[in-house]
Amino acid sequence: MYKFRSLFKIFLCVLMALLFQTQSHSESEPLDFEKGERIAIIGNTFAERMHHYGYFETFLQGLYPDKNLIIRNLGWSADEIDLKPREDKVPVEDDWLSSLKPDTIIACFGFNESYDGIEAIPEFEERLEKYIDHLLGSNFNGKGDTQLILVSPIAYEQMSEHIPDAEPRNEVLGAYTEAMERVANRKGVQFIDLFTPTLPLVKESVQSGKPLTINGIHLNQLGYWHVSRLMAKAFGFVEPEVGGDPEEHRKAEDLREVINEKNRQFFYRYRPLNSCYIWGQRKEPFGVHNFPEELKQWEEIVASLDRDIWTHDINPAAIWYKEPEYIEGGYEPYSPVPIRPAHKVEVPSIEEMLESFTVADGYEVNLFASEEDFPISSPMAMEIDDRGRFWISNAPTYPHLMPGHEPNDSIIILEDTDKDGKADKHTVFASGLYIPTGFAIGDGGAYVAQQPDLLHFKDVDDDGVADLKKTVLHGFGNADSHHSISAFCWEPGGGFYMHEGVFLYTSVETPWGPFRAHDASVLRYFPK
Repeated sequence: MYKFRSLFKIFLCVLMALLFQTQSHSESEPLDFEKGERIAIIGNTFAERMHHYGYFETFLQGLYPDKNLIIRNLGWSADEIDLKPREDKVPVEDDWLSSLKPDTIIACFGFNESYDGIEAIPEFEERLEKYIDHLLGSNFNGKGDTQLILVSPIAYEQMSEHIPDAEPRNEVLGAYTEAMERVANRKGVQFIDLFTPTLPLVKESVQSGKPLTINGIHLNQLGYWHVSRLMAKAFGFVEPEVGGDPEEHRKAEDLREVINEKNRQFFYRYRPLNSCYIWGQRKEPFGVHNFPEELKQWEEIVASLDRDIWTHDINPAAIWYKEPEYIEGGYEPYSPVPIRPAHKVEVPSIEEMLESFTVADGYEVNLFASEEDFPISSPMAMEIDDRGRFWISNAPTYPHLMPGHEPNDSIIILEDTDKDGKADKHTVFASGLYIPTGFAIGDGGAYVAQQPDLLHFKDVDDDGVADLKKTVLHGFGNADSHHSISAFCWEPGGGFYMHEGVFLYTSVETPWGPFRAHDASVLRYFPK
């Protein structure tokens, strides 16, 4: 048995007395998990982005290898304790908690609320107390013994001159963290202060040239690696040193890979595209028949991955034995996956199509590229770059992903190298996408819509193939892919516009505070 597990079992009381040594927690029962413990992570984008990296969850599963923990990430972009906009009939937080029946709730809030300012702290404390009363009083697990752990915001990182100054922001975030601690003490719930230990960390990271966030507020992979260690320390464990046994680290990474896949599959269930056809105003006549069974299939996939997770036996500290590589800008390595052939359909001949056109005098129509010659299927957007190349986004996965299948959408680049008016070369820029409704070429690659996110793919070696990827924004509406962000268009000031259609709710966190829109918008994003 690894020493961390042994220490936990032998010195449980001592460790729990030290629980949150650098943080704070109220007087409560020592934290422990029962067999089959169900854990819900709720909160804002900090919570949501955890599901991409899985460090803390890997630690928990490794620490309790025989407990068969069931962990679900219910984070949602820009959520506040009492403001959680959802589209028509989309299950709300209480619905999910009632379904999951969590024994432990890890609640990550305070960031978006802090933009109300220091003067709003008394009201914030009242709101937080009511929220805690609601979570504990709802008795979601039916046992009346739900553990609640409040998690503060992280410190704000001054990683760019284009975002607000860090000092006043951190003053406010620090005040809200103290308010959360006071409320936690009054209500007798546990509290993890991530603000205090991350404040020096983000200052050091910027000076070292390895920022921990992508935009001052959202952690990158290196950031989550660091912060997950702080969370483990808050649970009473000595912060593990980097440089342990490589084989133990490999086993921990194998588990993290399965956890990330479980989280990805659960996200398809939790935040499905076209929710208005599943639950909302367009569920009749087909959604009520098709989607319930498909959602059950996704639940079965996730449950199967849970069982896979439980077969892994690792040293829980080994996940931190090796610091992840930092890539400038917070990017992560990426390479396109092979595109699966689209479903074959009969298409008219070129001659038949041309005969169907009525062409004005002086104009001529010719076929530039055909799906018979290139991997084009259900094209959704097109742009022409400064080299005269045609970029096409394809969505054969449309209208949505089927359980057990992988997204098969792509962006390809078509070229006419011999200048005869017909494409004769194609390059797959990015693949494995999911309904890329729009994109904007720029900053060494392309910004791509993949609701509810906005991604950026970067081509480092200028071969037309993306090498790096990062998620730059979260929280765009996805109730109907027909209306999701699209029609991207650059403007002279260095930003680009995106259009969003009706009955969508968008909630995006920014360094200036949460941005919210609903029922059709024209959005402007300034990448700097």
